[in-house]
Amino acid sequence: MRRGILAGHHGRGGFSLARGARDFAASVTLAAALLAPLAGFAHGPWPYECCHDRDCAEVDARHVVEAGDEIIITLPAGAHPMAPGGGRWTTTRDRLRKPVTGEWGVCLSPTGALLCVFPPAVGG
Repeated sequence: MRRGILAGHHGRGGFSLARGARDFAASVTLAAALLAPLAGFAHGPWPYECCHDRDCAEVDARHVVEAGDEIIITLPAGAHPMAPGGGRWTTTRDRLRKPVTGEWGVCLSPTGALLCVFPPAVGG
């Protein structure tokens, strides 16, 4: 007697629809558990247009100098994940984004281009 395709075969190496569904559900659950922490780490408080691949990080205020209308950011090696060797960037006050934390926030592209700068929130 032949079984239908949905009944499956429960012998060794055979196909079981119930086991397949259970394995799939377990895989999806595991993937969600592993990726959930990365989603928060990738963006944190930063807007997606600035930080779409872990490009943003808080930087110490002593690495940011406000000189008139200019904002000069000088980061030592290791101060930002996208600039492991450090670097220097300049922007203007009118290009600052709305504060999102109590610290300066700097977003750099993988090539080192300055994407966004966030001043500290008032009282931060």
